[in-house]
Amino acid sequence: MDEAVEVLFLGAGDAFCSGGQHQAGYLLVSPSGSVLLDCGVTTLAALQRHEVDVRTIDTVFLSHLHGDHFGGLPFLFLEWIYHAHRQR
Repeated sequence: MDEAVEVLFLGAGDAFCSGGQHQAGYLLVSPSGSVLLDCGVTTLAALQRHEVDVRTIDTVFLSHLHGDHFGGLPFLFLEWIYHAHRQR
């Protein structure tokens, strides 16, 4: 069975946010769940700007360990702990 996947580009800028671009972050949403690919420091702000409920993120994948691809994880974890309490 084919499922449609929506891709939300949260940021594709460089490590220094040149030109005001957000750092790497892509949200893939399908009927079976959602996946966050990369989580730069600016990813949480981009998720909030797009009014994404962070509790709906099922999985986080990191493409590699450069800071602009994983540096936002602590902010995402704090959001889950103190504001958007995860139930799953």
